This record gives sequence, structure tokens and C-alpha cells, in this order.
Amino acid sequence: MKNKIPIIELKWDTRLLKKKIGRLCMLPNYVKKIDTILDVARSKGYLYLTCRIDPPEFSQVRSLESAGFYLTDVGVTLEIKKQDLYLGENLLKVPINTATIKDIPILKKIIKSLFLHSRFYHDPFFTKDDADKIYQAWIEDAIKGISADKVFWVKNKGFVVCKKSHLKIGEISLIGVANKFRGKGIGRALLASSLEWFYSQGLNKVRVRTQLININSLKFYLSAGFKLCSCDMVFGKIL
Repeated sequence: MKNKIPIIELKWDTRLLKKKIGRLCMLPNYVKKIDTILDVARSKGYLYLTCRIDPPEFSQVRSLESAGFYLTDVGVTLEIKKQDLYLGENLLKVPINTATIKDIPILKKIIKSLFLHSRFYHDPFFTKDDADKIYQAWIEDAIKGISADKVFWVKNKGFVVCKKSHLKIGEISLIGVANKFRGKGIGRALLASSLEWFYSQGLNKVRVRTQLININSLKFYLSAGFKLCSCDMVFGKIL
């Protein structure tokens, strides 16, 4: 246990925020050893740990809470197959283009403080600046092809990030519309473009994860034909 602990360093997060951050791999045989694991993690310089339980198991939840972990997010994953897609009539006709390197500055402005339902904006470990920095770096990496395969956007208004997973399933990593342009059909147009692209790549199944507390997001996907697929719980621990 002294030399090996079930923690993976999140190097991208650590490098970006200059704080050593790790993920606790919550396997059943480690449940009763959390306190020891935390002591070793502190000795290795970790300042924060996250743990995602998928699917949630109450015994693990209780063990995490007894060790001082707190709930930071409840995620819901939705899935759609090509034959289930329904975007309704009168889909907004708006120019949608592939985002390129030159679009990064504008998209970094759009994404700032856009995902306030995200755990990064209400977990006490992260400051608002940290959360903004995470999303700005995320969209930049996506456009550069580091963390995604395609980014579509409506200039100055919204974007969608698409990724092909190793399971041959399309993943919508992010989709966002600037506040003043919401409710005008831009999100649905972006969703349509992303799904069309996934299908053109031979991927007939697409998934997206959103927060349980984000009711508008859930309604948005369900109305387009997405179906509930799974759920997860994310916990955090400041060391």
C-alpha cells in the first residue's frame, strides 16, 4: 500500500491548475482501506481527489462519505440511435462551420462561465477562475484535435464538440449556446450537425452526459429522441 495506491494522477488537470489532482479508482476491495489510501495520497503531494461511481453503489457512497468525501455531481448519460432521432420540423437554418485554430479566442470567450451546472463551478476546491480555465483549455484542446475529433460552431453564438470513442460510439463532449442566443433553435441546429457528422463516420449510436440538476438539458435531449442510458455519482475530497 505504501508504494502503490489505487489513484491515477489527472496530469492534464494538475498541469493546468498547478495543483496535484488525482482520481480514486473505487474498487470493491479498497472500500475499507480509504483512510490509509488518503494518508498515502497526502504523502505523495495530492491536494484533491475525485471519485466517480458508475453505476452508484450505496455501500461505496457510505464509505466515501465516512472518509470525508462530498458529492459534487450526479451525471446522467443519454443515448440515441440513428432511427430514433427526432428534431422536429422547421429546424433553424443557420450557418454552421467547423471551428479552426483562428476561432479559438472567440470560443474561449463564449465558453467562459457557460456551464454553471458543472461540478467545477460549485466544488469548493475549485475557484471560479479554475473552472473558467478548465473549460477554456478544454475547448482549445478540442479544436486542436487533442481531445476531440470535430468542433462545429455558429459564429459568436454556440458550439458542439464531437468525439469518436474507442467503442465506436459517438460522444458529444460539450454543447453550449451563449446565454443571449438561447431558446432560438441554435442548440438544436448544432445537435443536428453533430449527429449528421457522427452518422457520416459510420457511428450509429451517440451518447452525451449531462448533470441531473440541469433539467433544461435533459428535456432538450429527450425531446430529440435520446433515451436514458446510465447514471453516475462523482465525489470530491480536499486533502
